[in-house]
Amino acid sequence: MKTKNLKSVIVLTAVLATAAVFSACKKEGGYTDAAAYWSDTYRQRQLNGKVKTVKTFTDGATNKCSYLEFGANGNLLKDGTLYTSDGSFSGYVFSYDSQNRITKAADVDSKGKENTTIVFGYDGSHNVYMPTNFYDLISMNFADLRLQQGVSSFRCADGSTLYVDAKCTSVSSNHLTFTGTSGSDVSDFLGGTLTNIEVDYKNNYPTDIKFMTGNTIGARETTTLGSNGLPAKLSISLNGSTESVIFEFTTIAGFLLQTKAYPVSNPTQRYEWQYNNKGYVTRMAGYNSDGSSKGEILYSYEYESQGNWTKQVLTMDTDTLTYTREYTYW
Repeated sequence: MKTKNLKSVIVLTAVLATAAVFSACKKEGGYTDAAAYWSDTYRQRQLNGKVKTVKTFTDGATNKCSYLEFGANGNLLKDGTLYTSDGSFSGYVFSYDSQNRITKAADVDSKGKENTTIVFGYDGSHNVYMPTNFYDLISMNFADLRLQQGVSSFRCADGSTLYVDAKCTSVSSNHLTFTGTSGSDVSDFLGGTLTNIEVDYKNNYPTDIKFMTGNTIGARETTTLGSNGLPAKLSISLNGSTESVIFEFTTIAGFLLQTKAYPVSNPTQRYEWQYNNKGYVTRMAGYNSDGSSKGEILYSYEYESQGNWTKQVLTMDTDTLTYTREYTYW
């Protein structure tokens, strides 16, 4: 198998692995870890220590790298690609208010021009934790699973092209309603124009989110919760489909990690992930509907003193792909 084929498999499985954009959790009594997790971007990015920057290089390439940048308070500031020749950056840039709540995410090009942006509002109407990664709804890259308390509105657009605009208009003891509209790819994604978002929640954490197009559910996510208040299982359906995809999770070394993904109608046709005690994936395997193997990818690592990996080698059959990382710290 050629390296480019391995890269394609990795990209496709990464999309599947992170497709649970609306991950939700609850907080009961001792479930304080749920709130701590969703306010800790380092944990969500599987990082240890007070990281300032992360540069990830692929197969020895030096002209560009994947790039993460964090503020002194741990807020994620940049997530994208750094071009090492001139120091330019393309990807997402994030802004926060004085309470460390995300207020804006902007997709910028290498010249700093903003393309797609999403602006979040907080009017004090509720204290429910809501997903904040709607800005990645178009690209289906849902790596940022952060929930933010009290989000009451969000508007995503690219210039004059509106993707989604919604505002919380009703709050009760266990339910929120956002009224809004959508356009372009988001309407295609939902199978119609968004009219409202219905959110069931418990102890300020969402347990069922329905994106409605009139009386039709355009997308829905429901959550089964583990004993620590973080997701144990998610069920996701899109565009009015009666088919759901299930994602199962576990927690290792403080990281929320996906262990399985499969369609409800055929759970034998699945992907599985295994991890080491540091919370890093060691094996990803795919299976066909008859249980036969689609193949597997094995991962090995080298680490630095903080416990973050500096070298990751992916092996599939006789093919390998190597990532190296460089860190700076506050």
